[in-house]
Amino acid sequence: MTCTITGCTHTWWKPYTVVTTDKAAGFNRAEYLRPIPRDDPEYPRVYGMRADTESLHAQLEFAFH
Repeated sequence: MTCTITGCTHTWWKPYTVVTTDKAAGFNRAEYLRPIPRDDPEYPRVYGMRADTESLHAQLEFAFH
C-alpha cells in the first residue's frame, strides 16, 4: 500500500481480535468476524449459512433498532 503523504510503500495489517487501543478509541471490534479463504474445507458450510445469518441479523435490526 503506497502512502499518499510520503509516497513510501507500507505493509498494512488489521488484527481481527481486540487490541489494547480499541477501548480508548471507542472501537468495538467484531471478534466473531473471520475471513475464510475459498480453499478452506469449512468454506462451503459457512458460506451456505450466509443467507440465513443475514436474514436473522436483518430481523434483529428491525426489531431492536
